[in-house]
Amino acid sequence: MPRVFFVTGSSAGLGQALVKEILDKGDYVIATARKPEVLIFEKATSTNFLAAQLDLLDSNSVLTAYLTGVAKFGRIDVVVNNGGYGLSGPFEDLTDEDIQRQMDVNFTGALVSTRTAIKVMREQSPPGGIIQQITSIGGRIGFPWMSMYSASKFALEGFTEAVAQEMDPKWGIKFTCVEPGGFR
Repeated sequence: MPRVFFVTGSSAGLGQALVKEILDKGDYVIATARKPEVLIFEKATSTNFLAAQLDLLDSNSVLTAYLTGVAKFGRIDVVVNNGGYGLSGPFEDLTDEDIQRQMDVNFTGALVSTRTAIKVMREQSPPGGIIQQITSIGGRIGFPWMSMYSASKFALEGFTEAVAQEMDPKWGIKFTCVEPGGFR
């Protein structure tokens, strides 16, 4: 039986590559992006693929994307919280708005997605699933010029470690952090 993946940030980079790999392996995917019309994949069909609009800064958008995915596929087995971006520059040069947006997208957006995923996975039959947080080596080691990016990823690591311990074993919900280094 194919697994159903829910991937945030599917329009470029790691998210785009992951969606391609999921389809290549014969699984199903709910690929999300702020502009879902750009989500075009060679092996996507009406059976194995759903492009859903999702803005990590809008909790209603997150909920709608999950509900749309469950309506199509009946369940979600793996959530990949990949949506985000890297803000770089000297900390002193960053504006309050720069700092807030980095934390909102990379951290708070993943929290909203995780909260929704937990509810969906707990209520589906059978319950359970995997929630993967795409953090970064920058969430384990601070790098110069990347202070706020590292802060957002360190926060996501700590949150994931804590919330994983809150899960009732009967829910069958597991967490993992994926900490890639630099890549093309």
